[in-house]
Amino acid sequence: MEQKNAGSIVSEIDNWKAREARMQKLFSDGIIHDSAFLKQKLSFYDHLQAKYAKTPDPEEKMVLAILAKQRSQLRAQVYPGILQRIFSQVIEPIRQKHIQQQQTVKSNHNLTELKQALNVAGFGNVFPRLEKQLQNGHQQFKIPVSHYVSVNQKMDYNLSFSRDKQGQYRFENYQATLTKEGKPAETRSQVFSSHEAVNALQAKNLLEGRAIHKDNHFDLSGSQQPGWIKLDFNDKDPSGNHKLKEFNQGYGFDLEKVLKQLPIEKSDLENPQKQNLLLSLKDGNREQVLFNSQGRTYRISLEANPQFKTVDLFDENSKKVSLLQLTGPQKKEPEIRQKPTIRIMHSRKNGVSI
Repeated sequence: MEQKNAGSIVSEIDNWKAREARMQKLFSDGIIHDSAFLKQKLSFYDHLQAKYAKTPDPEEKMVLAILAKQRSQLRAQVYPGILQRIFSQVIEPIRQKHIQQQQTVKSNHNLTELKQALNVAGFGNVFPRLEKQLQNGHQQFKIPVSHYVSVNQKMDYNLSFSRDKQGQYRFENYQATLTKEGKPAETRSQVFSSHEAVNALQAKNLLEGRAIHKDNHFDLSGSQQPGWIKLDFNDKDPSGNHKLKEFNQGYGFDLEKVLKQLPIEKSDLENPQKQNLLLSLKDGNREQVLFNSQGRTYRISLEANPQFKTVDLFDENSKKVSLLQLTGPQKKEPEIRQKPTIRIMHSRKNGVSI
C-alpha cells in the first residue's frame, strides 16, 4: 500500500520547533524574537525551500506554499531596511541554486546506492520501475515482481522502499512467496531484510527447502563467519517468518570433501567446472553432474544437505536415490557423509538466535 505524506519536510520543521522550545527554556521566551535567532530561522526556511523545491508530492508542495509566506514575513523582520532586503533578495537565488546542486548530488548518490542494492539482491531489472516510483515522491511504496520457476510453480516478490528523515530512499526488504498451482496449502513465504544479503535466487531455493551458504553469516555469538542456513518449515516467529536452522563453520560440513568421495566424472571436478559447481550448490541450486559407475556414465542431480553433512542425489526423473541404488548391489556403498558430531541445533528468527 502506498502512503503519501509530507513526512520529511514536516519532520524537519518539527525538529526546528523542538529547537526553539529548547532555546526558550535555556534563555527566555523572548529569544525566538531576537534578530540573530530570526536570521537563523530564515536561513533554515530558505534551505527547506531549496531542498524540496522539486518535490512531486502535493502535500509537500502545500507546505512549501505556506512556508513561502512565512519566509516573506521573516525577511521583512530580519531586513527592515529596503536596501538590506533588496541585497538579500539578490543573494538568495545564488544560495538556493547552490543548495539545489547539493541536493542533486545527494539524489544521484542515492540512485547509485539503490541500483547497487537491487543488483546485489538479484532485482537489477526493477531499477527503471523504481526510478518512476521515486518521481511520485511517496514516503513508502512497494514494487511487485513475479515469474514462473516451473510449469506449475510461481515466485512472487514484493520489494519495500521507504524515505528517511534526510529525504533519502532505502531498499528495506522484500517478501518472497512460492506458490504451487492447485496446492494453496503448500504456499511458502518469507520476508528477507536487505541487510541479510539473501538474493532472489537464494530466497527461491530456501523456500523450496534447500540450504544456502553465506560467507558473512552471523553466528550465535554475533560474530561473522561462513555458514549454511535453511528455513525451518515447522516453526515460525511472531511476525510469521520461518525460523532459521543454521550450520556454521564449526558444525563440520565440508562440501568439497563430500563431493570428492562421489564417483563424479573427473572433468566436473576440475577448475573452473569445480568452482562453478561449488558456488551453485552453495546458492542452493540443484546441479547436474556425470557419474561413472560400473563402466556406465549417467547424469545425476545433487543438492547440498549440510544438516546431515552430505549431498542428496536425484536420478533423471528427479526421484531421490541413494548411492547404493546408483552403483548397484555388487559394490559396498562408500561413506559419503562426514563423521557426525554431537551438536545442539539452533534456530534463528529474523537473524536472532532462539
